[in-house]
Amino acid sequence: MAGDVTTFETSFATPARQRPSRMEVIPAGPARRQWSAEAKARIVAASFEPGSNIAEIARTHDLVPQQLYAWRHDSLRAQRLAHEPLNFVPAIVDDPVSSLFSAF
Repeated sequence: MAGDVTTFETSFATPARQRPSRMEVIPAGPARRQWSAEAKARIVAASFEPGSNIAEIARTHDLVPQQLYAWRHDSLRAQRLAHEPLNFVPAIVDDPVSSLFSAF
């Protein structure tokens, strides 16, 4: 994996028993953005319009297309779950004391 990029130093080349005199800290990238539900809904709705281009919509809103596809997937799943009726499975609970004595 010669093409891998490391953003931090994993070892120091120093003489034995000598501590490094300086260490450079590379700050992390910008903080993650928080999108409001309304903004996500507006962007996702635009992506479902006929003839829309996902990559173009993502670029317009400074997103990567993968993020927009994930939002679309979440939106479709939420719509599907909203229209499915809830089903319950009956639960039968045995008396734990009587089941112990029935084993003998």
